[in-house]
Amino acid sequence: MKIRILLKTLMKYSLIGFVLQCIFFTFLLAEKTDAQAYKNVKEVSISVSLKDASLVEVFDFIELKTDFIFNFDNTYVLNSNAKIN
Repeated sequence: MKIRILLKTLMKYSLIGFVLQCIFFTFLLAEKTDAQAYKNVKEVSISVSLKDASLVEVFDFIELKTDFIFNFDNTYVLNSNAKIN
């Protein structure tokens, strides 16, 4: 009998805690953002003139000139012998 009452109480407070966590989590996600402030890829144009540059150097150059950030796996990019003309 005591176990049944204990389980009911535990379930009741667990449900209340879960509901409160959901409410507070939505408050965290409801932050004002500036997603539309950034330009689209199609709206940005730059001039790149690099000779025999590696792919990493090209990415670094584009990151310096624009607000874009490139994420890549170093094992694939650094091991490639591709040169950009």
